[in-house]
Amino acid sequence: MSALGISRIEVARKPRVAILSTGDELLDSKEKSIRGKTYDINRQVLSALVEEEGCKPIDLGIAPDDDDEIRTKLRMGLRESDAVIASGGTSVGEKDLLPKVVNTLGKHGLLIHGVAMRPGSPIALASIEGKPMLLTPGFSVSCIFGFYVFGRAMIRKILQRRLDNITTKAVITKDMERNELTSFVLVKLTYQGDYMRADPIRPSGSNILSSFVRANGYLILPRRASVKKGQLVNVIITRPFMANSKL
Repeated sequence: MSALGISRIEVARKPRVAILSTGDELLDSKEKSIRGKTYDINRQVLSALVEEEGCKPIDLGIAPDDDDEIRTKLRMGLRESDAVIASGGTSVGEKDLLPKVVNTLGKHGLLIHGVAMRPGSPIALASIEGKPMLLTPGFSVSCIFGFYVFGRAMIRKILQRRLDNITTKAVITKDMERNELTSFVLVKLTYQGDYMRADPIRPSGSNILSSFVRANGYLILPRRASVKKGQLVNVIITRPFMANSKL
């Protein structure tokens, strides 16, 4: 543009996405460790994922399990952002307050609460005065998959961009049992001779963050479907890797 003598152009503002974590048990990374408490990682992870999508994260901090404090922070997020992502308190326990609080914020409120997927079944989706909200469980792996499945689609809709995944074919190295829910299975992709292999990560679970660190892709196993060892599967790549690299 400089070569054409253009010094000013019109650009679109980066969408702003407010991010909140909830829970009495959470500590900020700057606080000292306390017995019975755990450090909040979801805000940092979600902020990085939001930036990867070309948006600006707005950190709302941590809200305890209190209706008024959660409501105050969510209202702040709605004022300052184009979308809100909150984690924790989305199930049906006594302290799972997010869905109830969201329904007090305005029209239309909660749209969906509960998705037939694993991990992440207590996920909820909402719209407040036209602004989308994603509510994810507090467990980190569930939170991340909630973003991959719904958060990215929400942001791409705001940006008017297509939701494209980078995929590859690979041979699965273990049998995968059928389930009543759609399952998201983390795998480590490696080259073996002329083909790619996908090793399911073990141990796995909605609260084992290290499983995401060790993985570089995941496959989607539809409900009531099963995969046999040696079968060719479609894997969505989550981060770059090199042939014969050790992860």
